[in-house]
Amino acid sequence: VDPALLLLPPMLMAAVVALLVPLALARETRVPALAASRAGLVESVDIHHCNMSRGEVFHHDQCMRAELAGTPSELLLLPPDFQFGVATASYQIEGAVDEDGRGPSIWDTFSHTPGRTRDGDTGDVAIDHYHRWREDTALISALGVQWYRMSIAWPRIMPDGYTVNQAGVDWYRRLVRTLLAANVQPMFTLYHWDLPQALEDAGGWRNASMIVPAFKAYAAFMFREFGGVIKDWVTFNEPASFVFMGHGTGQHAPGRCSDRTRCPAGNSSTEPFLAAHSVLLSHAHAVNALRAMSGPGGACEGCRVGMANCLQWSQPLVPGSLGDWVAAEWRMEAEMGIWADPVIFGDWPLVVREAVGDRLPRFSAEDRALLRGSVDYFGLNYYTSHFVHQRMDRPNDADTGQYTEPDQPGRDMVVQRRPGTGEPIGPVGGTPWVMATPGGLRNTLVWVAERYGYDLPLYITESGCSSPGESDPANPAPPDDQRRGG
Repeated sequence: VDPALLLLPPMLMAAVVALLVPLALARETRVPALAASRAGLVESVDIHHCNMSRGEVFHHDQCMRAELAGTPSELLLLPPDFQFGVATASYQIEGAVDEDGRGPSIWDTFSHTPGRTRDGDTGDVAIDHYHRWREDTALISALGVQWYRMSIAWPRIMPDGYTVNQAGVDWYRRLVRTLLAANVQPMFTLYHWDLPQALEDAGGWRNASMIVPAFKAYAAFMFREFGGVIKDWVTFNEPASFVFMGHGTGQHAPGRCSDRTRCPAGNSSTEPFLAAHSVLLSHAHAVNALRAMSGPGGACEGCRVGMANCLQWSQPLVPGSLGDWVAAEWRMEAEMGIWADPVIFGDWPLVVREAVGDRLPRFSAEDRALLRGSVDYFGLNYYTSHFVHQRMDRPNDADTGQYTEPDQPGRDMVVQRRPGTGEPIGPVGGTPWVMATPGGLRNTLVWVAERYGYDLPLYITESGCSSPGESDPANPAPPDDQRRGG
């Protein structure tokens, strides 16, 4: 395991699926968010005139080498009011896909298409949470956690994307009441990938003129109906997954890509960026609706809203290689910045603009004003880390924000095992790609705080690692909490 990734104290390696914690690093002084941010490489050169050939970034009011603008020496300690939670996704747990008025989603369609899922699995039943919600709530309560981040099935609330299904609304009301009675505070995620199929048939996330007002109306309805008891909201969970894997590689619903051996339709070069543009505008308009009703006496008084994005720490493969440091920094800026920069700063990061070029839709002045500052907190999903090795000039396809395959032509190398030796970046979990790298979590927390500001509250909205064999029904291995905290 790379020593640079072993920076966290053992107390942070608790077994959790999701955590929520304000980022409270010990600092003597507090500085405004924008002044505290670490500029990206392109911004550092174009705006602050740092030396690109030396890999300098603008950090704490000066230009310095990226590897020197690293983490502070003090360890991140859990404050006394640290709160734990768990998280789920509606399609992965609810089942009951055709009961009580629920309409079909893109994942119903996708999973019922032969060859799309492992062993042809579907969410038709899943863990049958729709019928077993009472005992599931008791299990959550028994864990002793304070929070439960749950996602809402849009097609259960509005089967066609527009028309309200009261039975679906009532089911979520019963669930919320039971959770609150058990002293578990729900946190609502509006979208965890299960788009109503009717909206996909109308162009889905590729059709901004249709999907943006549809999502705004859905979000506004949920804020009005549940804002009295639900005060913490997530608009989108990991948009990179359904945007790039749903419209770039075809591995997720709706299964679109340019490869006709895998996808019957789609354009991997353009559609992911059309979808990303629509998602960000949908977020901005939804947040605008929430803030209109979050004031005193409003339907969602005191509500807070953010977006949950996944970021995997990029570790230079060769610590002494300037090229690897540059490649790792660009990848972090692209992977997170494509989502976080617009909702915090109001526009795409320059890294992505340079890499994508004319394929990237532009935001109007009105769009930028609506996007800027449209999160009340930063939602971070963290699971693992990667080694990054520069093998292409900048910019290349690794700088577009899309997921990177290790040997994909035209991109830097992004791997979890060292070439030649096969040494993994961390202990391998029950899911092969989730290697436990707790130090990467700490590094990522500090990177996010330095780029987006220490004053912006931060929730770890997902984290954890399954243990090898713990899901074996015949001979389950005991949970390995040190590994699972990765």
